[in-house]
Amino acid sequence: MDKKHYFEGWYYKQVTADEQTAISFIPAVSLIDGDKHSFIQYIFVQTTETGEKSAHTGYVRYPIDQFHYQQEPFVMQIGESVFSEQLVSVQLHDEKMTISGKLGLGDFHPIQTSLLQPSIMGFVGYIPRMECYHGVISMTHTLQGSLSIDGQEVDFTGGKGYLEKDWGTSFPQKYIWLQSNHFENPTASFFFSVVDVPVHITTLEGFTSGYRTNAPAKCLKEPANRPEWKSWIMLKSNMQSQLLYRAWKSLSTYCNRDSISHSIHSQNPF
Repeated sequence: MDKKHYFEGWYYKQVTADEQTAISFIPAVSLIDGDKHSFIQYIFVQTTETGEKSAHTGYVRYPIDQFHYQQEPFVMQIGESVFSEQLVSVQLHDEKMTISGKLGLGDFHPIQTSLLQPSIMGFVGYIPRMECYHGVISMTHTLQGSLSIDGQEVDFTGGKGYLEKDWGTSFPQKYIWLQSNHFENPTASFFFSVVDVPVHITTLEGFTSGYRTNAPAKCLKEPANRPEWKSWIMLKSNMQSQLLYRAWKSLSTYCNRDSISHSIHSQNPF
C-alpha cells in the first residue's frame, strides 16, 4: 500500500457446467496519486434459450481503506467481498445489478515454468520496470456453489474457472485477449493475448499463447498426461505477418480446427 503510481488486479472467471452463464470478477487496487481507491468490476454474460447473449458490466468503487490483502495464504477483501485461492464470496450492488453468494474453487492447474520461461510472459518477464506484468495463476479449476444474480439463483457447481492477474504502473494502451476452457477435450485450456509492450525507450508488439491438457482425446497428437504451454514475443515489424499464422498453427497442432473455432467463438463468451 506504500507503492506510488501502481495497480494490481486479479481476474476471476466462472462458467456454469451447461456453458450458458459466465461471470467474471476483477477485484483490484489503484494507487494513482490523487485517486487512490479499490474496486470490483463484474462482467455477466448469459445465453437465452434462443441462443442470444445478453451482457452486463459494472464498476463498483470502494475507498482505499476498504481494501485488505494478505500474501500468505492469499486472501483479499474489498468491502464485504472476499477472494482467495479457495473461495469467491461476493456482495455487490450498484444501480444495474445485485450479486451475492459464495463459490468454492477446486485445485488450480498452473502453467509449466522453467528458467527460460518463468511465466506466461516468457523471457520478457525478466525485464525490470515494465509498465505492466501478466501472470496466469490457474488455467482451469472446478467450481462449486451458486450466486444470486438480480434475484436469479445460478448454480456454478461442476463448472469451470480461470484466474490471472496483472500488476504494474499502467495497463497496456492496446491489447487483444481471449481464453477458453471449453473444447472437445474437456481437460483442454487455452489462453491468447496480443499487446503493445513499452520497454524503456522502445515498444514491442507481441503475443503470448498458452495451452494445457491432461487427458487424451481424438483431437490431440501428443501423449496423455502431458501439460503443454508456449509463449512468444515478437517485434512489431513481424507482428501482422506472423501473429494469426502462429496462433492458429499452435492450436491446430492440438485440436481439430472446427472444434477450436466453435469453442472460442460460440461456447465461451469471453
